[in-house]
Amino acid sequence: RYTVRATSDAIEVNWNVAKGYYLYRKRMGFATDAPGVTLGEAAFPKGLAHEDEFFGRQEVYRGAGNLFRVPYTTTGAGPATIELKLKLQGCADAG
Repeated sequence: RYTVRATSDAIEVNWNVAKGYYLYRKRMGFATDAPGVTLGEAAFPKGLAHEDEFFGRQEVYRGAGNLFRVPYTTTGAGPATIELKLKLQGCADAG
């Protein structure tokens, strides 16, 4: 689950990852097709070290309080709303 909040210069995505699951940092990203909107480089919170059976040593996110900040700029008046595409891959501890 996640919540999204826009500030004057960034979109903040706060993930609450369900117990027993995790998200891979290297598999996360943000995109938009909104005209006149350019996303900057996202600021990722520090994750947890995890040894993955398939991907090796990874940084992952678990639990609550995973706040990602995505700066943006607009040209002209900019849109009233921005559709943000969340790109992610995760896994369960159970496999």
